[in-house]
Amino acid sequence: TVVDGLGRIMPDARAGDYKALVRLAGQGAPTAAPQLVNALKKAPDVSARLAIATRIADRRWDVRLVNGATVLPEDDAMDGALARLSTLQTRTALMQRPVTMIDLRNKGRIYLSPAQGGTARKIAEAARS
Repeated sequence: TVVDGLGRIMPDARAGDYKALVRLAGQGAPTAAPQLVNALKKAPDVSARLAIATRIADRRWDVRLVNGATVLPEDDAMDGALARLSTLQTRTALMQRPVTMIDLRNKGRIYLSPAQGGTARKIAEAARS
């Protein structure tokens, strides 16, 4: 289904005709979509790499990137989490690193899960360079 800018489902619209729109999943995703779309507009580096956003328990989003990594943002601070991720992308190309998870839920820290074959040390060294 296609959701409009106000979070309303458009029953007559075909999803295949709107391939540039953000893909959403999860209970409550349509009504929470406008806030997510506005946050993504402010973070074009992230938006360009987004595969799907999944609404979790109708209270927060998980974001899957095209490289397969899952981003776990802070519960009620999608704008801030995407801004942090965008800054990290600019500084370290984080979204191109061999990681499966980028956990931004702790405001003071970022937790990464390395992809198979990668190590935390390799990721940290690459981020410093």
